[in-house]
Amino acid sequence: MAHPESVHYRREFIRSFNQSVSLLADRCTDESMSMGRSAVFDVADLGGDLAQRSIDGRLPRLTSNDSQVTCTLEEYGGTMEITNFEKFTSQSVEREKMYAKMMARVNRRMDKILISELDNAATQYDGGTATTLTVDNLTDIVSDLAENEVDISPNDVTMLCTPKAARQLKKSAQYSSVDYVNVKPYAEGDQLTYSNERKIRVFADVGIITSPLLSGMGTATAKCFIFHRNAVGCAKPTEQIKVTAGDDDQHHYDYCSASVKAACKILQNGGVLEVIHNDTAA
Repeated sequence: MAHPESVHYRREFIRSFNQSVSLLADRCTDESMSMGRSAVFDVADLGGDLAQRSIDGRLPRLTSNDSQVTCTLEEYGGTMEITNFEKFTSQSVEREKMYAKMMARVNRRMDKILISELDNAATQYDGGTATTLTVDNLTDIVSDLAENEVDISPNDVTMLCTPKAARQLKKSAQYSSVDYVNVKPYAEGDQLTYSNERKIRVFADVGIITSPLLSGMGTATAKCFIFHRNAVGCAKPTEQIKVTAGDDDQHHYDYCSASVKAACKILQNGGVLEVIHNDTAA
């Protein structure tokens, strides 16, 4: 008599390949809110310059170019449910699995809100011509930003690039040389490799972050960005990023829900530069 094979089901679930953390947290100007629909950012712009005293003996009056930029909140959310019967017959712990999925969606959404606003950048590097991210091109991109009188520092300026753009940069001799960097490009812990962890690589006086969520990734017109934190405002209301889990005794099911109320807005076009990257050539 033949005996049926024994099947073992692993109790612990395996996470799928999805970005589940926020890579861009704190890379823009954050404004917390306790109530309201919009946050207004006051951009203090230098107007005019000092000039010679007027012929009447009075000092010339300078004008101000200050502007107010409104960032209007949007709400994003979703819910997941599983019945007690589905939970009982499931292979792994469904409630824990639902919570992990929901937290991943919250963190992804926060990055997507910022990237979606960066897609509205008014200025493109090299007139929008597709390029490859070599060290020479990166330094030229940074210099274009500096020509707009943007102060360059790795704490404030972010070069946001696709995995293929990061690969192209890693091929550059300067990136591999100990004369320029302390971390070898293919060594363990290289900060330019996407690893679903928040890592910032300091190179060419900017902080480089690799994201798989950028528009056009993998194509000849992939969008990368370089921006200063003072160029982008993000409204994140206090205690309004919520993930909750519970159960319904009447209908016998568990649920997990999440909601995000946030928005991002470009405050100064001169501090954001879109870089079209040819991912197919990397």
